[in-house]
Amino acid sequence: MSNTRKKIVSALEWIIGIALACCLFLGGLGFIGFVIAFCIGGDTAAVICEFLSKTYYVYLIKASTITVVLCFVLQYFNGEAKWVNPITYWKNKKAEK
Repeated sequence: MSNTRKKIVSALEWIIGIALACCLFLGGLGFIGFVIAFCIGGDTAAVICEFLSKTYYVYLIKASTITVVLCFVLQYFNGEAKWVNPITYWKNKKAEK
């Protein structure tokens, strides 16, 4: 592996590690928010739950998706990815029969 590729892999591993830790921590905070809303009850709880489900978790899911995409990019740079074009794969499978 070239020196540049090693630097990219190292940087991606660091970024992914931080992103995974943040996503897990923020997911736990969201759960704690629901527990607090359950304890409070009433209209305030409804507002908290609506914020968590319609705003907070939307951004958390987007951040998690970006982290997963970065994991795929890391696999590519590590040489671990054995990606196959699905269209040609199924055409070849069909031709084998």
